[in-house]
This record gives sequence, C-alpha cells and structure tokens, in this order.
Amino acid sequence: MGQQTMFDRRDFLKTTGTAGAATVLPLSGMAVATGTNETIDDSFNLSVSGLKEALVVFTSNEQVDRLRHLDLESGYHKFEVLPIGYTELTSDQIRTIADWPEVRYVQKNVELEYYNDDAREATQAGSVQSNLGYTGSSVHSVVIDSGVDGDHPDLEDDLVANWRYVNPLSSREDTTWKEVGSLDSDDNGHGTHCSGSITGSGKKSDGQYRGMAPDADLTVYSAGLTLLIVKPVAAYDHLLARQQAGETDVSVVSNSWGGGDGTDFNPDDAVNVATWTAYNQGILPVFAASNSGPDTNTLNQYATAPHVLGVAATKDAKSVTDFSSRGRTPSYDGPNNYDRKKALRNLEEYYAANRTETEVDSGSYSGTVTAAASEYHRWDAPKKAGYVAATLSWTPSAEDIDFYLHEGSEDGRVVASGATLNEPETIAAAIDGGTTYYFEVRPFADAAADYTVDFTAYEGIKRNVTPTGIYRPGVAAPGNYVMSTLAPEDPLQAYAAGTEHQDTEEYYGTISGTSMSCPVTAGVATLVVDAYQQNFGESPDPIDVLNTIETEAKVVHDSYTAWNVGAGFVDAYDAVKRAESDDWATFGTVKLADY
Repeated sequence: MGQQTMFDRRDFLKTTGTAGAATVLPLSGMAVATGTNETIDDSFNLSVSGLKEALVVFTSNEQVDRLRHLDLESGYHKFEVLPIGYTELTSDQIRTIADWPEVRYVQKNVELEYYNDDAREATQAGSVQSNLGYTGSSVHSVVIDSGVDGDHPDLEDDLVANWRYVNPLSSREDTTWKEVGSLDSDDNGHGTHCSGSITGSGKKSDGQYRGMAPDADLTVYSAGLTLLIVKPVAAYDHLLARQQAGETDVSVVSNSWGGGDGTDFNPDDAVNVATWTAYNQGILPVFAASNSGPDTNTLNQYATAPHVLGVAATKDAKSVTDFSSRGRTPSYDGPNNYDRKKALRNLEEYYAANRTETEVDSGSYSGTVTAAASEYHRWDAPKKAGYVAATLSWTPSAEDIDFYLHEGSEDGRVVASGATLNEPETIAAAIDGGTTYYFEVRPFADAAADYTVDFTAYEGIKRNVTPTGIYRPGVAAPGNYVMSTLAPEDPLQAYAAGTEHQDTEEYYGTISGTSMSCPVTAGVATLVVDAYQQNFGESPDPIDVLNTIETEAKVVHDSYTAWNVGAGFVDAYDAVKRAESDDWATFGTVKLADY
C-alpha cells in the first residue's frame, strides 16, 4: 500500500467532528440474580461493624439514585454510563440493598493485582510496520494501569490524555478523573512500560525499542499503586461517557491487572459489566491472563469473559513461561468451556429481554398521593402474562415519587421498583401469570401529587440461563523480560538487576509478566484495527478483530495446549493482512492448540 493512501486519525477527526458517536446498549431487561446470598459478594464480612466500600451494580444507570433513600454517611457516586453506584455501607445496608429487585450485585471494593529483546519482531509487528505500512495512526488505544510518565520522550507525542484518579467519596467532587497532562502519574513504571509496548516511538533508542503501533493515539488512566476495583470501573465509565459524547474514539483497551485467579465467570461483577458495555460500544478489551502458573485453573477472572481477549505469556523461544496462568483442563470438575461462540451467545441471552411482543392485558389507574402515605392498586395478572411494563406520571413533576410492584399483597415481595428521580417513572419485570400484584405509588418525604399509572402485560419468555466463561487464554505473546519504556527514576528499573536480561538503557527497562504480553497483544489489535480503518474508513466490530487474531495465531510448540495458550502465539502480520482485505475470521475458523 502506498503511503499516499493512508489517513491519520488527527486529520480525520478535524474534518468529521463528533458525528457518529456510538451509543451504549441498554442494560434494562436483563436477568437479575435472586436471593440475598447470591447478590452479595462473598468477600464481605457482614459479621463485623463499620463501613465497607462497595460497588452496587443495578440493572440500569437511572436506578442508582435509589441509594438516596439510605442514610449514607459518605453519600454515593453515580457513574455516568455504567449502572453502578460507589459508596460506603454498613452490613445491614448491604443486606437491605441486596433485596432490591433492581440490584444485580453488591461487590466489595477489593484490591486487584498488577501482573508483573523485542516483542515487535517476534509477533511480526515489525514487518507490519515496515512492509505493510501500518503503524496505528488511525487508532486510539487506552491503557488502564498504574499511570504513565507524561513527558517520556517515546510517549509524549502520542499521549492525548493522562487521567489521574480522584476518589469521589473523599473529595466530594463530581468527577473521578483529572487530566494531568505531561506530569508523571506513574508511581512505579508499570503503566509506562505497558504504554510503550503499544505506542512507544523508539525515539530514544533510534527505533530499536519502538512499540507495536507507534503512531496510535494513547490515553492512560492512572490508578496508582493501589488498584481497587472502583478505579478501572471508573475508567471504563469515563471513557464510555466521552465516547458517547464524541470526544474520543477508542478501539482497544489494555488491562494488565485482575484478581480472583480461577474464579468462575460472573457477568454481574462490576468490571465485567464495564467491559461488556465497552464491547457493545465497539471497543475490544484485552486482559492479562495472570501470573499464577504453572498450575491449571488460575486464570484472571476478568480474562474469562467471552467478550475480551485474554493473553498468556511466552519466553523468547515462544514457549509458555512458568508464571503464565493456565485455564481449566477438559477434566476439570466444573465449568470448563473453551467455545467462545457458545459463551458469547449465552451471555447475550442472559442480557436479552424476558418478553414477547404479544400483549395480554393493559390498563391504567389514577389518584392523588400526599405526605408519606402510599397508594396501592391491585392487578390480577392474566394466566398468559409473563412480563409487565408500567409507567407512573405525576404533577407537579418536580415532586419526588417512587414506584413499586409487589407480589401477592401490599407488603409482599417487591418484584420491580423505580426510584430514579425522574418523571415519568418506569418499571418492568418478569411475572407469574394468574398471580395478584399491587402497584404502589410512594411519595418521598413530604411530596404530594396527582398521578396516573399505565401498564401493559405481555406473554413472557421463560429462560434459565447460567452464563459461562471461556476458561482458556485467547492467545500468547512475549512476556518474559520484555523491553519497553520506563522513566530513569522508576522503581521497576531495578526489576532485571542481577540477571542476564539487565539493561542499562536510560529510558527503557526489561520486565516480565502477563502484564507485558497483554499490551503487546493490544498493540497487535491496534494494528489490525488500523489496517481496516485505513482501507475501509470505518471501525471493525471487536469480535471480528478478536476472532481474526485467534485464527491467525500459530501453534509453535508441541507443549501448547488450549488451556495454556488458547489458539497459539499471536501473529500480527497474517492478522493484519486479513483485516486490510476485509477477510475477517469467524468463530468456526478459530483452531485451538491440541489437547
């Protein structure tokens, strides 16, 4: 391809502005965990007193405001896009919230873990740059990590945003992120190293340590040394809000962190909700497999999501490192699925609405509500009913009125609720036909209003979906003493001291871990996206990029298995060639290593 046919993202955005911003798919209508025990994170110790930091995952973003009904000492932070609230709760408040029908998961804000001569040639990314001419210039990639040295010579030209986390509960600020520009937001060098693997220019090494996609735009979210779950969730929420507003156009997110090695996939985990939302907005999340090998069943819990690309780590000769986490073997006693298509379709069904378009009943109620007294309206659901949607409207609209649906009696189990501070208020729920329900109109504080309830019942869709993960890596990439960018004073400069891999380069250093193989592969994904955008002028679907990278991965050693490398060692050149010719791979073309 001639250089004259290439286009650069910076010029493209100047001419197109913010038109065509993607929209996040709605999360309403998804299945919700039932029962308090299933909804509360096992990490909580509810037998002890005191406040506990928590992320409360709701069905929709608007429902987060129901938290205002509690006497929360620190208040709460409502994310802009994600259906998640961040707050501090007592044990009793956790139990109370877990019984709310719109709450999917109450998660402890636990600490996660960072997964601690050139990957460019091993993956053939160098050939992509020199022979095919793709360098990532049309792509914007994100690194969520410890931070970045904002004025590192190899990164400063491509770093478009350097965001530092701000705790909204302690700062009482509306935002969770502040742009710090060229400042060094990285306390140890981990994020700087990961960033260089994607988009380092190689300026201080005459190109020797250039990254995989040296002309890609880069945004870094600095979580600092202590990585609590709320930080990456806040990062995804922030980038998604900016994406929706047309302020950015991210295609790939690199995540060299995680936890819960060997844990079953949980679709209601706040991080998985965040990455699923990103995936549906056209973004591919790439995750490190974790450093808990060589034992099996040690994968990072976030790398098992079917909509992300998990990455194992290899040595210089492309054999799998001992530290690289393994998935589950076929003989594992429990979920051990390797089929991404099956897991992804299963997750999509989990998120699907629980209703048909066949109406079986409709009606309305009206009345006046005053002071703190609720009004109730009985409704006997027809036998064919399986789903009901209702809207509560009132005047004056500025009053604060909540809306509930009870099963069996006025004080029966709440099966749906709306407390979003919005007028009108809407609720929806799967129901049992032939059962009596009560609509409750509840004023908050001293509200008074005239109201109308309109409802429609539909035939329901019966499903019993248990989402499954994908318990293998997607691919493998270099992760053993990888050379990349570091600031001269970064503590991780001493990582390779005393080994044969020690290097004295002033602006670079060698580090090992799946933390290193993850951004290498995120860089490959950036090149694949670049090739497609340069030729067709639009962004590819994340699943096409993921399937193509897996399909073109190579089984280099007999020791490769599905549970240690997935499809094999990543090959940037062949994946990019398919992208530039619009020859995307499919689920059926992915061949895993023998097992």
